[in-house]
Amino acid sequence: MRTLKIMSPSSLASTTDVGYTIAGSDATDIEWRVAVVLERLGLFFIFQYALMGGRSTRGGIVLDFLVLTDPLSTPLDIRGEYYHQPQQRTEDDLGLALAMSRGHFAPPVVIYGSELQSMEQAYSTVKRELRV
Repeated sequence: MRTLKIMSPSSLASTTDVGYTIAGSDATDIEWRVAVVLERLGLFFIFQYALMGGRSTRGGIVLDFLVLTDPLSTPLDIRGEYYHQPQQRTEDDLGLALAMSRGHFAPPVVIYGSELQSMEQAYSTVKRELRV
């Protein structure tokens, strides 16, 4: 059984000499900016949330973030240019659609890397898209 790490607003996002981390897990620069913004907004989240078995199960996906909103948690998909090539985007879309059809989550929020190039841009984008 896998234990979930629920992230709270407590400076979990950090940088190191070799890159970005969120609660000890490797992250991209744009994921890191989003985590910092979520912390600043006081929102709890799970980073790299495995859905339907995650990467270890055919058809499973890993959500970049699951923001613990009320009454339903909100999948937050960060689409960078490198990691989300066309095939991966299609698989992510199908997985999110399946999860949504089961009524487990609020409608997913998709944010593109081009909207997260600075902290100021990331803050306004995340705040606008999550409607907080």
